[in-house]
Amino acid sequence: MDNKRLLIIVDSSIVLMAFLLSNLRALVFYSLFAGSAWVEIALWGIITLVAVFLMKRMNLIGEYFAIWSKNWLMGLFIFLALVSAFWFLDFFVTLFRALELLFATLVAAYIGMKLRPVQLSRSLFWFGAILIILSAGFVFVFPGAGRMFQSPYGGAWHLLAQKSFR
Repeated sequence: MDNKRLLIIVDSSIVLMAFLLSNLRALVFYSLFAGSAWVEIALWGIITLVAVFLMKRMNLIGEYFAIWSKNWLMGLFIFLALVSAFWFLDFFVTLFRALELLFATLVAAYIGMKLRPVQLSRSLFWFGAILIILSAGFVFVFPGAGRMFQSPYGGAWHLLAQKSFR
């Protein structure tokens, strides 16, 4: 396999993993098989390290920092999120959300640098379309997975129960 094809596969994997991790908590699988939140942070960290490694190999670090220098307010916002962990009541929850924001933004900047807007839109479309098809198939194979049987929901669908009883 040549280097160009390998680069396309790795870039596609980064985009797919970023999309999956960004939408993880919205999926019914997460509530059924919830793991440690720090595993998510570790996965975001791995994706970020792979992106940094690729940028270093392709000499794109300067371009990446140029993008961040144009958008320095985003860096200030992320810094504020990280520092806010020290004055909120639950340090670890705030730290988790701030680190998730940091890693997701770093990876998003990499994806924005690598993909043209049309490619990104097409990727988001296909990700969403495949997710909808898989969700519909999941409902037919496991109809009880999306229902909440505990009181007061009484077997309502998870989405409907959340909207109706809040």
